[in-house]
Amino acid sequence: RQLIEPAAAALAARRATRDEVEAIMAVAGRLPLVSTEASTADDVVYHTSIMRASHNTILAGFAPSMEVLLRAYFSAIWRIRPHGPHFEAPRNLHQALAAAIAAREPKAARDIMDEMLEANARELDDVVWLFEAGLKEASASSAHLELRKRLEDASAMFMLD
Repeated sequence: RQLIEPAAAALAARRATRDEVEAIMAVAGRLPLVSTEASTADDVVYHTSIMRASHNTILAGFAPSMEVLLRAYFSAIWRIRPHGPHFEAPRNLHQALAAAIAAREPKAARDIMDEMLEANARELDDVVWLFEAGLKEASASSAHLELRKRLEDASAMFMLD
């Protein structure tokens, strides 16, 4: 994601049509400061819309794959952490990025996407830590069996037979 999305955001700030900017602004307006399970579909639309609005054949071509990746990622996160993310950004980054795209500010768009992905990476690091700790604890205590089950269910989504 760090290779694709910042570049797509910068290009969208340069190339998005008025209709694309309005659509990105509208979906950003529906996204809360802290993601919820209910906001997952809008979050996926938001990210793939920016990729398509880049009007770069390669970056936009990744949108269908990114949609699958994001849906699997969000589903796994909600299985592991049903009460939501632990890390909160000080501002709504989705709305800030949409505003940068609307203002035609490519550097700001790239920087905000980088900030968003950094927050996402911290959350993912925390989930991986939970996964590893949960597996160790699950074998030592029956109190962690539910966590182990959620972790195994979530990790199975990323396994290929």
